[in-house]
Amino acid sequence: MLSTRLVVLLASGVSGCVLASAPGAAAAPLGDVAGGGTPEHVVFSGQLERNGAPVQGQYLAELWPAQRHLASLRQGRPVPKYFIKKAQIPSSGEFRIDLNVDAIPAEFLGDSGQVDLTVRITDGREQAEWSQSFLRSDRDALSSRGNLKARWVPTGDRTRSKPDVVSFDLGRRTAVAASSPRRDVGRGQQQVRTLDTTPVDLTHWAQAGGYTCRDFKGPARQNILEGFAYVYGWSGARASLDFDSGSSHSLGIGLTYGSGWSQSGTAGISTSSGATVTRVVDALAKNRVNYRDYYNECYPSRIQSRPESFYAILPTGDFTYARHVNFAYCATYYSGATPWKQSGTNTTVSGGVALGPVSLSAQSGWNSGTKVKWDITAKTKVCGSTSAGWASAPQADARAG
Repeated sequence: MLSTRLVVLLASGVSGCVLASAPGAAAAPLGDVAGGGTPEHVVFSGQLERNGAPVQGQYLAELWPAQRHLASLRQGRPVPKYFIKKAQIPSSGEFRIDLNVDAIPAEFLGDSGQVDLTVRITDGREQAEWSQSFLRSDRDALSSRGNLKARWVPTGDRTRSKPDVVSFDLGRRTAVAASSPRRDVGRGQQQVRTLDTTPVDLTHWAQAGGYTCRDFKGPARQNILEGFAYVYGWSGARASLDFDSGSSHSLGIGLTYGSGWSQSGTAGISTSSGATVTRVVDALAKNRVNYRDYYNECYPSRIQSRPESFYAILPTGDFTYARHVNFAYCATYYSGATPWKQSGTNTTVSGGVALGPVSLSAQSGWNSGTKVKWDITAKTKVCGSTSAGWASAPQADARAG
């Protein structure tokens, strides 16, 4: 069960250093991660459980380099990490990670301000890891003093006004993120992720400067289909889909220790290219993307496959038919109207990325970079998947009115 209670920042632990090709780099201050954090610095809240009951344990948080720096890294080289913090998780199971953007080295900030976080968790018996990309929210919040302050939110969900909460159950081997809609409305699939757990080796957690097992850059997996949005229309309201420069998608990360694959969180990728597709009726919109494998020196059979870049934007030859879904919260439009949708968190598409041995999720928020519009030539109902209406709901459809 997701924890919705206010969590208390853990003041114990060490924080703030860059782990380069070898552990033990000099420490650098990270701001207020070690205590007294402010709400706009909260990037991630977690709940550690075993078989539904909260348990105590440890967590370790670090940042991956920005994509431009990973791209320049030669294959076979170790990946530098920015160590944030290692701390105990109390018996309540709750923990929180703060991140002050002003203290993050430039090589760990993406061009759009994205950070790529990895959290390792253990209850002393098993360990697991979870990755997620974050951006500053498009929604500002007022502080208690009346000042505007930005917040960290997951990529693909920039309109959220609060940080993400993820519940990890090491016994059931599941992870549930609040940012990921619990159900893919178009396909009825649960958004519960399987965690790949391994027996814990606390010697890898012992060093003050972070996790001792380094990742190394491996080969690329290119030209992979990504289905990311269901577009519903009809002959009297055909849809147009825009994917503009600056659009970002949150794609699943694949992980295996040799005996099977699972999804181990998500990472965001963005593009400086774009495309527009018109006259769409009832389709699953797709891109093509590139992934990259990474290996770990402590676990020879371990492979982590992370999204790297876009290969092609909206190739219409890849679009597939999607059975029309009639949503319940409607408004009526007449010929000549052109409603468009560029807000609301798009529902996550389970299995949106078929990465050979595993199917991973795909998500894009509706925003100024990714939007859909309907060119209405006959009386039409435009309907949303939630009571917030089509303009704010995760999904929308247009049908004869």
